[in-house]
Order: sequence, then structure tokens, then C-alpha cells
Amino acid sequence: MDLDLTPTQEALRQSAERFARERVEPWSAVIDEGGEFPTDLIREAGALGLMGLTVPEDWGGGGHDYVGYALALEAIARASATVAVILSVNNSLVAETIARFGSPAQKKRWLRALATGTAVGAFALSEEHAGTDAQNQQTRATPVAGSAERYMVTGKKVWVANAEAADAAIVFAALAPPSESSALPPPSATSSWLPPSPFDPSASSGSSRAQSRDDAAQGAPSMSRGAGGRQPDGARYLQAGLLILDTLFDPSGPYLSTSPSHQGLLLHSIYHRPGGWDHVPSGARTPRGESSQWGDYHAREAALYVQRLACDGPYLMFCGDRARATT
Repeated sequence: MDLDLTPTQEALRQSAERFARERVEPWSAVIDEGGEFPTDLIREAGALGLMGLTVPEDWGGGGHDYVGYALALEAIARASATVAVILSVNNSLVAETIARFGSPAQKKRWLRALATGTAVGAFALSEEHAGTDAQNQQTRATPVAGSAERYMVTGKKVWVANAEAADAAIVFAALAPPSESSALPPPSATSSWLPPSPFDPSASSGSSRAQSRDDAAQGAPSMSRGAGGRQPDGARYLQAGLLILDTLFDPSGPYLSTSPSHQGLLLHSIYHRPGGWDHVPSGARTPRGESSQWGDYHAREAALYVQRLACDGPYLMFCGDRARATT
């Protein structure tokens, strides 16, 4: 077995590393702190072929294999997880989906634009009450009478990566009828994105989320910083977050687990509903009384953030505690 990179793979790796080093890394801290979609960088990435790496060359893509694709994303991710996520969503979840399963008309309209970076794709799967469970989608797609390809889509999505800058979106919905899940291709004009939240506690803040609702205890203090400190209601968000944390972490309250025989931190948290993964006590109709990994993760992150506020410590980001880039 030959494990050496091919000349094409090596050239792609070097090109991605150079772009990451010279263009992405100087702005990575700014992107994560401000939470704004890095439009200019994404256009540059598209010009270098990084937005359609596995898309066939006939459609404006690079025609690379998955080893080359992984090498390129790895190089970008070392400089900025945000930019890497934006590229991966556009490449794998949108452009390649259309390349493999899109109709000739859909390919003609979107594939070249997505592969070259003149359009950005979003991926809308997650829902507030279904998470990423494609079999429990509440969004419905009803066939339009007299058309074999048009649907009326009703519902609400959360955590829609690239939503803020998207020109097209892959939207998951349950067909009505029959009751089965399907990925509906663009155009995104059939959907309306609500403004994304000004905070994102995940690793990829600049990739944006549409109508994102995450852990309020962690999110509200982060929102006080706003987009690069431009949030006029910062004090109110901070106070709201601290009040929620004071309630959650009260040793005499109902939420903090103080039993030495219980491994979790926060009681009554729900990880996945209605997927059936959460603990529902006998005789109850809703989950309660147990912790979840996701809830405890955000509780720890919120506690760390408040500790740094109290000690006047630095605001930590996924990319590390770096000074704001000025170039």
C-alpha cells in the first residue's frame, strides 16, 4: 500500500496551508470574537477552489478525491475552525449533495456558483424539538398541486450553518403525505431565515446559526459582549445570564445535583426530545430528574466564563487567547 501523497494532493495541501497561514490566521480571532460571517475570506477561498473541492471540474469544482479534501480542510481548521466549518458545509452538505442527487436544472442553477464561491450554501436539518433526528422532523413539505417538483415548506429550523450568508439551502422536511423524511434542494427563496443570534457558544461562531437557541445561562453573558463589543444592551444580557446561573447553581435549589452518588451536574436537563433518549420517571410524561451530557457541558463552560469575568480574565475563544488582529 502506497501511503505517500500524490503530486495533486501535495499541491492542494500546500495551497491550502498557504492560504490559511497568510489570509485566514491573521483574522481568526476577529472572526470568532465578532461572530460575523467572513464574506471576503470565503470569496477568496472560492477563487482558490476550496468551496467545491470534490465537485467535478465540468461544474467548476476541483475534482479532488477525499484525501485531498481532508488535507485542505485540516490546513484551514488549524487556522480557523469557523472558516473550516463554512467550507465543509458548502462542500460536503450542499454542493456535493446537488452534484450527486440534484436535477439537471438544479445543477445548472447552483452547482457552479457554489463550487466557485459566488454562492454560499446552508444546511437546514436541526429542529428545536427533533435535534438532528431526520426521522422526527416537524417541518413539512406539501406538494404543490399541478407540479411534480414544487413544494410548500412550513416549519422552523435551528442551528442552520451558513444561514446568514446563504444563497441556497438544503432543507430537510417530512413529506406530507407520505410521512417520510426528505432533503429538499434549493432555491432558498422558498424559506425565510430569521436573523441569527448575536452569540454562538460553539467552535464556529462566524458560520452563523438561524434562530439559534442554546443554553441561556451560557449564551446571555456571551451576548453581553455582542459583536466585537457593539451590543448596546450588553449589561442587560449579562445580568440576565448571571440571574439564570444563580438559580441553576443554587445548592438549595432544584437544579444542581449535590448527591455524591450522582455523576451529573444539572438535573432536569434534556438532551434530545422527542427522540426518547432522555430519562422519563415512571408515571411522568416529560423528562426530568437526570442530567445530560450537553447540559453539563454548557454548565461547565458558563461557570468558567463567569469565573473569568469575576477575576477580570481574558475572554477565551476556540482558537485560543490571541490578541485581536489589526491587519
